Amino acid sequence: MSKRELRLTVPGMTSDHCAGVISSAIGNVGGVQDINTDIVTSQVRVVYVPEETDVQRIRQVVEGAGYQVASVQEPTL
Repeated sequence: MSKRELRLTVPGMTSDHCAGVISSAIGNVGGVQDINTDIVTSQVRVVYVPEETDVQRIRQVVEGAGYQVASVQEPTL
């Protein structure tokens, strides 16, 4: 199974509480392998299996949790 990495910029993620809400929401998405949040840079790094989920789904759950996604980057692993 291949893995992909995704980096989201979430400007409203300014506290550990916000990071926890976002991590929990993303963690409920099937196919997500790893989540790392950084409140200093407002970045969320997600490793996922593209056969099980996609960028749009991950973005939707972050926005559904009440946070705006300012940008999405897909660096290669």
